[in-house]
Amino acid sequence: VSMPAEVLHRPELREVFFTPLRSDFVVVQRYSRAHHQILECPIVALFGADDPLTCGQGHEWSRLTTRQYEEHIFRGGHFFLFEDADVPKVLTQLVDRSTVLSHGTEEELWNR
Repeated sequence: VSMPAEVLHRPELREVFFTPLRSDFVVVQRYSRAHHQILECPIVALFGADDPLTCGQGHEWSRLTTRQYEEHIFRGGHFFLFEDADVPKVLTQLVDRSTVLSHGTEEELWNR
């Protein structure tokens, strides 16, 4: 896994990336599979096709829900968010769909 060079050379970007990254390490360190709970909500998983940390692990997430599981695989590695131009479009569609589902139909949403 590599960090884009621009992030490493700019202190303000390092702070933006490293703060959540530190939190990720804490979560990974504390995580225990023995105590997982099956969720009653849909799961949408996003992966980079070339990420050695998550490649081919989608089925693991699908086992953690009784509801719909959806997987999106993008070009790139662990930092696929910056490597695949389709990511913003897919994220926008997911948020739009989630908003409609949580607030009723699209027509109901706009008539409020």
